[in-house]
Amino acid sequence: MSAFFLRLLNLSIAGSWMILAVLLVRWMFRKAPKWISCLLWGLVAIRLACPFSLESVFSLIPSRQTIPQDIALQSQPAITSGLEAVDRVVNPMIVASLRPAPEASVNPLQVVIGVASLLWIAGTVGLLAYALISYIRLKRQVSASVWIGERTLACDEIQTPFVLGVLKPLIYVPSSLKEETLPIVIRHEESHLRHRDPFWKLIGYLLLSVYWFNPLVWIAFHLFCRDMEMACDEAVIREMTREGRAAYAQALLDCAHPARSFRPCPLAFGETGVKERVKKVLDYKKPAFWIILLAIAACTVLAVCLLTDPASDRIPAEADSSTEADSSTEAVASPTETVPSGTQKESEKGESIQLEKLREKVPQYFDLPTDKGLEIYVLQMSAKSYYYGLMSGTNREKSWEELLRMPLCTVDEMRLILSTYKNSGTEIIIVPFQHPASSYLADYWIHFPGEGDEQIALRRKAYVERIRAELFGEQN
Repeated sequence: MSAFFLRLLNLSIAGSWMILAVLLVRWMFRKAPKWISCLLWGLVAIRLACPFSLESVFSLIPSRQTIPQDIALQSQPAITSGLEAVDRVVNPMIVASLRPAPEASVNPLQVVIGVASLLWIAGTVGLLAYALISYIRLKRQVSASVWIGERTLACDEIQTPFVLGVLKPLIYVPSSLKEETLPIVIRHEESHLRHRDPFWKLIGYLLLSVYWFNPLVWIAFHLFCRDMEMACDEAVIREMTREGRAAYAQALLDCAHPARSFRPCPLAFGETGVKERVKKVLDYKKPAFWIILLAIAACTVLAVCLLTDPASDRIPAEADSSTEADSSTEAVASPTETVPSGTQKESEKGESIQLEKLREKVPQYFDLPTDKGLEIYVLQMSAKSYYYGLMSGTNREKSWEELLRMPLCTVDEMRLILSTYKNSGTEIIIVPFQHPASSYLADYWIHFPGEGDEQIALRRKAYVERIRAELFGEQN
């Protein structure tokens, strides 16, 4: 769950950049038709809902992954926002307050992320429950309604018209609505049905329930709902005369009620934001064709630049991810191995890792006693995602305190560390283990039905050989 929550945070950050861009474009083209604003909010929904995105040299997203998936395992946790000024301010605060102490048995970031994950689940469930309860209450309130049209019902218990439902949405109007106002109101609500607004609002509310911790998502949902209402207003009054628009504005005023007197289900369409809508209706002018073209071009630019990720910002551990880390602390030792003389000092991306920076990050991994060899501890956080720790050989099983205090490195970092021991004849023991931050179960530990001891031993050996091939670049 912690790994999923971190992915969600990164999606939220990328979505925030899109929301800020949409707010700017929406203000710049405030005279454009409101359906274009709804289209812009659709781009935000795609950015938030899609768990992956294409890479592009045109991307304006500062960082592909602001919060590393392994941040809870880092000895010096840090973010990579893509904005150096932000990193200089935030990272020292993270290190000062959340850096794991050598004597501690638990990384404080693991606790923080775990608690935050539980709070996120509680908030999401709460919002979904609120929507469901509100929907049920409103359905009960309009249960005694009378049909007055094909998809329209009148009810004595409501004070303002609205659309309710998703699969088969219906229009509900107050029984007290003036006779001259009723046709105008129905035309507006039918516009919602033609545009399938109940479905789009449901999608928006589901995203709000998932990203409730992001204030920009609340702003986006609020403005999205207002833009849908105004888009329906424009669809109705587009061909009206000035007198017709005045009648439409009066209909809006007739349906207006104080906010405290009407609290609809968040999935219903009530007559909200009436003051601004009346002003827009009375001042309505058909937008110039060039404004529409420029607005559509802006939507296209946003899609290309903010629905894609930067191609150069790739996380090696994520790019290489494999099987699930085991749920046991059993040590599976490989045959003794010597550090290969061909160990490379470059990452899988072909970028050199600075040895000096690595010595500052994990000084305890350098100049270790090698009289009893070296032990490489390996865990997996997800598919093909290996992390490594290093200790001197002791011919004993390590305690949990020792394992939890051990900082973890990527494959490229561990290769570079091992290169300082090359040509020494140092023996290497590979020991897979289960880290508390990982819920991934390695296949070498699974007992399949009907397997004998020999088959299990061979599969475990193959697992260790696969890890060795990942680390040393060897082919079996």
